[in-house]
Amino acid sequence: MSLPPPLTTKVKSELAAAKLSSLVHIKVKTNGAGVVTLRGTVKTQEAADKAVSIAQAVSGVTSVENNIKIVAGK
Repeated sequence: MSLPPPLTTKVKSELAAAKLSSLVHIKVKTNGAGVVTLRGTVKTQEAADKAVSIAQAVSGVTSVENNIKIVAGK
C-alpha cells in the first residue's frame, strides 16, 4: 500500500484542524496537478462551502472539485 500524496495529507489535516464534526465524513483525493476532489456528506451547504474553502487555501492546490452531498438528516 502506498502512502497518500503529501497534498492529500495537507488537505485532510486542515479539514481536521477546523474541528467541525461534519467535515470528518469528507474524503479527499488529489492528483499530481494539484486538483483536489472532495466527496462525502454534510448537513448544510455552509459545511460544504467551508470544506471547499479550506481545501482551496492549502498551498499547492490548483483547483477543488466539490462532490459533497448535502444530507439534512445525516
